Amino acid sequence: MSYVILKSEMVDGYAQLESIEEIPDELREALNESEPVAARWPRGAWAQIPSEYKKSNRLGDLTGARSGTVVSQRFREALSPLVDAARVEFLPVAIKDVSGKPLEGSYYLLHVLDREDVIDVEASGGKLNSVDNVSLIRWKKLVVKGGNATIFRPLRIPRVSMVKEGVAEKLSAIDPPLIGLELLPPAEYKGH
Repeated sequence: MSYVILKSEMVDGYAQLESIEEIPDELREALNESEPVAARWPRGAWAQIPSEYKKSNRLGDLTGARSGTVVSQRFREALSPLVDAARVEFLPVAIKDVSGKPLEGSYYLLHVLDREDVIDVEASGGKLNSVDNVSLIRWKKLVVKGGNATIFRPLRIPRVSMVKEGVAEKLSAIDPPLIGLELLPPAEYKGH
């Protein structure tokens, strides 16, 4: 089974985000642990486009944020039929433009619930975090082995998501293209 890294990329003319606000600390921890949070998700979660993006006061279909990846309704509609819907949560996030006005459209924090231990640490030339002895802190060339889920977060690099190659191909074929979508073979992923 082949997988690719699913992430957001910076695109000229489109903003990035900082933190998502109004998320209690216990939910932030649950997000980090890939626990389901939709039933407890706050209605008032929001993020604002930082002032440095005043000339590009809009978001793509995938946008990086400190809390994870924020996706558009268009991305949600594209991904949902391709994965097990019970294993992904789309958590609503209100977006404010640079001036603080609500941005039109629906946006969500993409929260992937499955984690899989698919990174071959030795073959990747990886170094584990000495605190948790699980997370990779660096590697030479990421090598993936095995895997079962259609979409998941790698146990050793939990800040990214991976999808089956077939899902990646279908997302790449969408016309017009999804703005901000970056799909990388694991060997090309450098950690940002």
